Order: sequence, then C-alpha cells, then structure tokens
Amino acid sequence: MSDSKNVLTLPSGQIITINFTSETEYLNSLRAGDDVVLENAKFSFQPGTSQLLLLEECDPFGLWVVLFSIFHLYPKTSSVEVATVNSSLSSDIFTSGLIQANSDDRLLCLRSVFYQVHIPSKGPLSGFLLSNSSASSIPTFYVTDKNSAGSTVRHPLRPTHLHTERYARYIPSLQKLLEFHVLQKSDSADVDAFSEWMNNDRVAKFWGMKGAKDTVHVPYIESMEKDRHATQIIGTLDGERFLYTEIYYVLEDHLAPYTDGEVGPYDMGFHLLVGNENLRGPHIVRAWLTSIVHMLFLQDTRTRYVFLEPRADNSKLIGYLLKFGFTKLKEFDFPHKRAALMRIERTTFFEEIGPAL
Repeated sequence: MSDSKNVLTLPSGQIITINFTSETEYLNSLRAGDDVVLENAKFSFQPGTSQLLLLEECDPFGLWVVLFSIFHLYPKTSSVEVATVNSSLSSDIFTSGLIQANSDDRLLCLRSVFYQVHIPSKGPLSGFLLSNSSASSIPTFYVTDKNSAGSTVRHPLRPTHLHTERYARYIPSLQKLLEFHVLQKSDSADVDAFSEWMNNDRVAKFWGMKGAKDTVHVPYIESMEKDRHATQIIGTLDGERFLYTEIYYVLEDHLAPYTDGEVGPYDMGFHLLVGNENLRGPHIVRAWLTSIVHMLFLQDTRTRYVFLEPRADNSKLIGYLLKFGFTKLKEFDFPHKRAALMRIERTTFFEEIGPAL
C-alpha cells in the first residue's frame, strides 16, 4: 500500500495518520497528530472480507473515525463487519446508530448508514456537522403563520440560527476542505462576496438582484436573517469563498403549492449560485452539490426529500442534478419564471450517490 494512503483529513480539518503493519495492509492504529483524543483506536481491517477487528475498547467518536478512515481508503467497501477482542461494544455505540445487528447477529456498519450518522464532536474533532446538535433533537410543535407567498400554512416550529458553522468535509479529489457557514451581516467579507456575485452578469441572469450593496443587498440579507424557514449559507474551499446557497423548509415556501401535495413537514429545498469564477467546473460541482444535499439530510433525520426549482432553461444545472440522483418531476409556471421541479429522496442519495470523495 502506498504511503499516500497513510494520511487522511477529518471533516473538521485535522490531519490523522494511519499506521500499517509491516507484514500486511491491515490498519492497526490511528491518532490525530499529537492529540490523545483517539488513544483507544487500535484496530485491524481486512479489505478482502470487510472485517474490522477492534483491538481495544473505543467510544462512538473513536469508532466513527475508524469507519471514516476505512470508507475513504476503500471506496468500494459497502459495509463493514465489526468484532472486538476481549471486550464488548458500549451501549453508546449502538444508540449512536453506527452499528446495527443483522438477522445473523453480525454487527455491521453500512456505508449508506455511516454518512447519515450525526456524531457529536470530541475535543477539537468533529463529524460533518459542526455542532453537537441537529434539528432532529428539537421537539415537534406546530404553529400557524404566513408562508413566503403570503398564504396561511401550519408547520413545525423551526430552529433559530444558533450555529454559524454548519458543515465541513475534506474532498480528496480536490485536495481541499469544503465548509459551509451561515452568512453574517456583521461579516464584511461575506457581504462583499454576496454583493459582488449578485452583480455578476451570469448570476444576475438567474437571480435578478443587480444593485448597490447598501441599498439592495444588505436589506435583502437583513430580511433573510428574520426568516426562520430559510438560512443563507456561504461555501468556502480552503477558506476561499465561492458559493452562496439559501436552504429552506419547503412547506413554508412559495414552492409548496407546486409539489402536488408531495412535500413533508421536514422536507428541504435550496437555491444556489457559484460566484467565484476561479472555482467553477464539473469536478467542483460534484463536490459542492452532493455536500449540500448531504448537509440537508444530515441536519434532520426526518427530511425525506430535497427539492430544487431551477429555471426550466437552466439546462446545465438540471443536467448536473439528473447526473447526481435528482428526478425531474415536471415543469411549471411561477409568476416570475418557468421552472423545473427537481427532487431527490433520502434513500436514493445515500444508497446510490453519497457525498462525493
């Protein structure tokens, strides 16, 4: 096995080093730099049989990092069978959702399940979601108010924007760290990027928001900050801003009436643009598109569908969506545009697509 496989980058950006035995290609230990948060992470893995043997007891985060390493080093591995030596797995590991017992009482972790697990952070390390809570932990409490089209709608109370940092994932094919954070009016770099992008002719063709920063863009950002059904997100690659997306609950959005009653109380949608001309291209689309969908499904386990409604003549974006698991349900007329209704289902994403590596 080549030396290049000895180093991986966790979603939170830390480098982890994996040591291999001299006689085999089995993984046998793992640590994050000089930090000892993963002191109990010794294991062996046999790729041919997909068997993971934990040589020491580990907690849920330690096991998550071990499985993260396996699924990234061996992309064709669809499941891992877990066994232990002289110890049993803690109940916390089972309640985390990482491991399931099949009908033969074998303990398995499926790749499609692994990427759905929100694991709480440990010390400086974190999973894909950069907070220790998800929207799934919020009790369901229905309220009635006006949706974005002015109609009355009954929907679950939505969480406030408590966490600025939302999602991170190192993309091996790009060798860059992709991060999503909430756009902040107080962050001048966020606001400047948003305003610059909205004045880009290519972007303005679809968004129609050309104008001055102080009189057009800042008031728009302020109005969005008050809207609990939607959140403004900035995407960065290695810290460089390149993408803007608005993620929203479809039930309270003007899109809801056009879904023919197929929208659930926790289904999500998003609008997006790539404003940085230096960070465009199909190889980057694959990374950010699957990461946005991953973030939306990960932040609430009750989300079944993710929707988009691009302009019907935006053939490039529609082509990307079809390539990465979306279905085109129909075309329809908004008051301001003819749109294509695009949708992807949770199971389809995790079993057939998954976050791009």
